[in-house]
Amino acid sequence: TGGNNTGCGYNSLHSSINIQSNYTQSTFYTNQSIPMSATISCAVLNTTMMFTFSIIKISTNITSSSYNHSWAVQQNLTHIYSDSFSPVINAGYYKVMVNLYDSNYSLLDSDSEYVTIVSNSNNTGGNNTGGNQTSPCGTNLSYTTVYASVSSMVMENQSFSTGIYVNCEILNATMMLDYWIYDSNNYTVFSGNQSWNGTANSSLLVPSVSGLTAGYYTFHADLYVNGAFADSDAASFMVYANNSGGGNNSGGGGNNTGGNNTVPNNDSHCLTLGYFTISSTYFVTIDLINTCSFAINYPGINSSADNSGVSGLYNYTSWWYMIGANGTYNYSAQLVFDSSVLNGTNVTLDFEATILNCGTNGTYHYCPDSNDSTLSYEFQYVKPPTSLIIYSAYLNSDNDRISVNYKTQNYNGYVNWTYDSSNGTSSTSSYASSYIRTTYIYPSTYGEIQICGSISGDTKCVNVTRNVRTLYGEIDYPSNNFTTSASSIYINYFGENYTTGVLELNNQTFHHLSSQNANNNTGGNNTGENNTGENNTGGNNTGGNSAYVNLPLGWSTICLKLTGDNNTTLSDCIMVYRETPVQRLIIDSAVLYYDNNYAKVRYYSENYTGYVYWTYDSSNGTSTSSSYASSSVRTTYLSLSTFGTIQICGSIDNSTFDCVNLNRVARLVEGNLISPNNNSMYYSSSISIQYTANNYSTGYITLNSQNYTNLYTNFYDYDNNTNSTSIFGNYSMYIPYGFSTICLELTGEDGTQLSDCITVERFVPPHSVSITSPATGVSFTGQYLSLSYTLENSSSHHFTVDGTSVYTNSSNSTMVQIDVGFGTHEVCVVSNDFANQMSSDCVTVNMIDPNADTDSDGVIDTSDSCPNTTTGSNVDSNGCASYQLDSDSDGVTDNLDLCPNTTTGSSVDSNGCAAYERDTDGDGVMDNLDICPSTPANSIVDSYGCSNSQTDSDSDGVMDNSDLCPNTFVGSQVDTDGCAPSQLDSDSDGVVDSFDQCPFTATGVVVDQTGCPPSTDSGDSSSSDDEDDSSGLPSIGVFGTLAAIAVSFVAVIRREQEE
Repeated sequence: TGGNNTGCGYNSLHSSINIQSNYTQSTFYTNQSIPMSATISCAVLNTTMMFTFSIIKISTNITSSSYNHSWAVQQNLTHIYSDSFSPVINAGYYKVMVNLYDSNYSLLDSDSEYVTIVSNSNNTGGNNTGGNQTSPCGTNLSYTTVYASVSSMVMENQSFSTGIYVNCEILNATMMLDYWIYDSNNYTVFSGNQSWNGTANSSLLVPSVSGLTAGYYTFHADLYVNGAFADSDAASFMVYANNSGGGNNSGGGGNNTGGNNTVPNNDSHCLTLGYFTISSTYFVTIDLINTCSFAINYPGINSSADNSGVSGLYNYTSWWYMIGANGTYNYSAQLVFDSSVLNGTNVTLDFEATILNCGTNGTYHYCPDSNDSTLSYEFQYVKPPTSLIIYSAYLNSDNDRISVNYKTQNYNGYVNWTYDSSNGTSSTSSYASSYIRTTYIYPSTYGEIQICGSISGDTKCVNVTRNVRTLYGEIDYPSNNFTTSASSIYINYFGENYTTGVLELNNQTFHHLSSQNANNNTGGNNTGENNTGENNTGGNNTGGNSAYVNLPLGWSTICLKLTGDNNTTLSDCIMVYRETPVQRLIIDSAVLYYDNNYAKVRYYSENYTGYVYWTYDSSNGTSTSSSYASSSVRTTYLSLSTFGTIQICGSIDNSTFDCVNLNRVARLVEGNLISPNNNSMYYSSSISIQYTANNYSTGYITLNSQNYTNLYTNFYDYDNNTNSTSIFGNYSMYIPYGFSTICLELTGEDGTQLSDCITVERFVPPHSVSITSPATGVSFTGQYLSLSYTLENSSSHHFTVDGTSVYTNSSNSTMVQIDVGFGTHEVCVVSNDFANQMSSDCVTVNMIDPNADTDSDGVIDTSDSCPNTTTGSNVDSNGCASYQLDSDSDGVTDNLDLCPNTTTGSSVDSNGCAAYERDTDGDGVMDNLDICPSTPANSIVDSYGCSNSQTDSDSDGVMDNSDLCPNTFVGSQVDTDGCAPSQLDSDSDGVVDSFDQCPFTATGVVVDQTGCPPSTDSGDSSSSDDEDDSSGLPSIGVFGTLAAIAVSFVAVIRREQEE
């Protein structure tokens, strides 16, 4: 949209600086200039930007030399600058540092490289022995760095490569790069990572990227060493729209946001060049002008010179993101001429207006073709004079180094310096350019020193006066003739303008003064052109210093001796007397240390410095220790092993003692299991144990009497909270199936035991084992048995034969073949559940030897139906003797079967005879038809096998052979003869007893129907009445006879039915 662009060239967030020099590939020496090249990307247009570059010694963090460079950003967003550092005097490991600033001097970006400088073999100065300087690369992580690089501009949707340079890898470490690209909205659009084993060298990774749309991006890389962050770097770049080919233009301006140009609008005439200028120093400016009333995207200027010795023009198109309607952009360049361009050489400069990816009709933009779209300028080169300018030269605060600030005009190269020295004249050199630089001269003489610099065409000199400074110094404390009982004292002294200095005690040096005398030096902070060298307010004053010295007994002489410039000297001495002291040991305090295991004894000595020998009560009787003593209060810790009152005594020189008593009480062991509750049940293997435990020397959580975790030791002071640990604990434990016992076991510092236990149960899934084949009792021919089985929730299983475990090579979890052997065996599958409880299932099988004849009857077992025939028995073809056969299958072997043809299924006796085949009582009726199976021998029986002694025809309970009344009515009460009252006439009067009203009629008496004699009373009425009364009773003779016959008939019928 023009004017509101916040991307590359407009927003300093995208600005970056990168050192291009690869110092790891070169060797540099002392007194050799160090080249430096840096690239600045995405500079902010129409501003002045600056960067500084310096070289810093790592070991001292002192800057050896530094420079700065600034420039006006007019059209080129990328700026490349090359220069070199002045020679480094001392070998070592250095860091090259560049910092990029905006026009407000705000830091935008920085970069660094490391360089190793070794001693030059021609260097005879200083104390450098040369050749021993080694690089810390490969061992020191502080020097491991990463650099991210990418082309500042790429075309959208094209594939391009990024670069990641890793410097100073750590040998054999795991190096890992994490890199990504994010857009202006901080969205990650590309990422990757790579790891490798460090080699102590450097690595270059080149990840390839494609598919990015137009916009502004940042490429970022993070470096990790053994998982720890080490360094990071980033580089910004721009992806511009691809407008070539013409085929993708939809007529609405494509990616052009600067005016919605359309194809029919021919803009080839719009861009023109004008306002060309060239200065006497060959600084060139030219304007790119948009004469149209609409904005144009990606305009630029092609520039070139017809002489290869002329540089400074950009060797590619200088372009801008967009030029506004009727807008103007200024292009500038500083021409540089090398030695091949001679005075009077004609040079032609060519400039051409252009548009990125412009073309012919039908493209997004036409190429500029107006009369003013190109410009050429020819001139005759006149070589300008060279000059060397020395701005200042001054001594540092140490009076041993002269700083010379200088620059050159129309000259880039080395300045050769000469200066007065103790040997006559010394020389050095340093690089020069149009920027102010600083070189250092190290003088070896005094007085006026002339320093001259020479370049081709010019020599300049400057004089610096180096005076011999006056030495100052004295001992401020103690005063002369000082007396003390102390064994040591502090010496306060003052010294100024010395190069070396010492303190001596009785002509023996006990302290060396620092030779760095720049404490008050405020100069030396040169930042380029503003350094005038007049800021040194120092005087090399080292006042306020002190040193500690041990005094012998008696008088001692203490001297301050200084050596200054030109070997001038100064001495100041005092006398000090040390008295003979009285030695004492004082125990200031003795308390129990917070952990109750140590006695903390504070003590000091008077007039004694040396060891104290301690004795104190212990479990072994007496223990000893020693510690150093002086006049300062010191602390010693004595390890205690007993309880109660403990006496502690200290002695010095085996003559001076001090003692103290200390009461040590064993702390109470505390602890319990908080959770889980006793008898808790779990379905998972992991449970959480929560507990409290305190004041114990050793502690464990045990599982089923085995130590599961060590709680180590814990003593927590509730009052003082002197321990960082807590009395509460939480621990995860894995429990087996079934019941487990978990215990908290603690032992106190005095051996006291504490135990708290719970029982928990882990649910054991239902467990079963079953042999599915064969069934028990089955016989097989051979010695191998195929066994099929099923398991449920089994942790392990094995097989046994007759109780002995056997090995199998089965790979099938439900079938196995076992070598059982011949004979009858019990085969079992034995399985353990998850709680290691055992279950089994067994079958008994008979494994037949196909060639065996176990009973030696001449028939092999496989054909022998009777395998256990008695030796010598005659057998049939099936190997069976008669005593082993049961031909009629009645359960009685043939040799014992008296009835060999019994019908199948019949019940037989021990002789093999069924009921229908035997007559047990010999009455001629077979047992199956014999109702009376025990008829006495020789009895006459009926068809049912019953004799009359075995029948009761009238069912009166009296057998027929004894029944005098065989036809008694059913249900009648009878006597022993089987007669009912209705069948008896006890008085023989002709009337049965059941109707006899006169049962005791005398024999021979005539009775009537009632069994009574007739009445002897006279009278008709009586006779008539009796007749009337008796006429109602039936004649017992007729009716009694009929009833008896009926009863007997019924009885006979019932008996026939029963039989």
